Amino acid sequence: MGAAPGNSNKLIIDASVIQSGYFVCGLNAGNFILNTLEAPSNGHQFVIYSIGVSSTSIGGYHSSCNYSISVAPASNQGEQYTWGEGTYSLQLDYIKNGRQLANKTFNFTVI
Repeated sequence: MGAAPGNSNKLIIDASVIQSGYFVCGLNAGNFILNTLEAPSNGHQFVIYSIGVSSTSIGGYHSSCNYSISVAPASNQGEQYTWGEGTYSLQLDYIKNGRQLANKTFNFTVI
């Protein structure tokens, strides 16, 4: 079961990072920051739980790197927050050497 009102199941965001026309591979959770831009009134902050990587190499060069970023409602002082019904807007920032190099906004609705 996916993200639904009242649960805290993870939602998968699929993303690729391309810089100067080349896929950026070898990234981990430290290279991404997740910001909540919009959430329903009963929505909460969200965290990255894990990042899966799939890549394809041709002739020793990465022809693609795709990241499956698992996000879910955060917890606070032992309380696990849940998804609320409504529209969300999350911004995923790509960070390298402490600098934001790119970002992408993802919009979705939980019903």
